[in-house]
Formats: sequence, C-alpha cells, structure tokens
Amino acid sequence: MTDQATAAGETPESEPIQDEVAGFLAELEASALALDAALHFDERAAVKPAYDRLMRIAGAYRELPARLRNASAACARPQAAGAVDETAADVDAILAVLGEMSAGVEHYHRLAGALARLQSRLAATLARSAQ
Repeated sequence: MTDQATAAGETPESEPIQDEVAGFLAELEASALALDAALHFDERAAVKPAYDRLMRIAGAYRELPARLRNASAACARPQAAGAVDETAADVDAILAVLGEMSAGVEHYHRLAGALARLQSRLAATLARSAQ
C-alpha cells in the first residue's frame, strides 16, 4: 500500500481483502469453466468433481461478505466504503446463486447465466476499485 493511499483514508487491510475477492473470483471462474466443459462434452465422470468444487468454493467464502462489510466500516473515505459495499453486495449475490445451485447439478443450467453475469459484475467492480 502506498503512503498516498494511507493518507487518502484507506486501511492497510483493504488490499488483502481485495486480494481475497480476486482469489474468490478466479476460483469461481475456473470451477465454473470446468463444470461447463464437463457438461458440454458430456464427461459424466468430471461433472460431479467440478460441481463439488464449486460448492466447496461457496462454503469457503461464505464469510467474505461480512469481512467486506467490516472493511467498509473501517474506510475513512465514503467513496472507498461505497466500493467495498458494492463488492460485498456482488459477492452476496453470487453466494445466493451458488446456494440455489446447491440443490443439485441439474440446477446449474438454469442458473449458469445469472452466475456468469454476477461474475462479470464483480470483475468490473474490482477493476473500478483498483483504479
């Protein structure tokens, strides 16, 4: 973190939480791509592991929105806090879709478009907050 960012009111903890969100997004994208490929090529042996991985990601990051909200409360600048709140809302929405998907892999097709849109929105939010 730069001295300039610290002077602007950002907390030193904001970078690790952004890194965690980026890691969540990367894992989510990789897992969704693996599941899409398994379903597209009808690789039945690969579907369950890819689906299970997606569900493990949801479980591993279920506390991320709360950590984001805590980071938002620590931000001195309202603009930075707003960006963190937006990120938390995006992560919450993704976790909600993954929660619906947890009812079984057969729900993946119905929700894959929503998941992709939310992933894209989170990626755009992260890009804006990095500027």
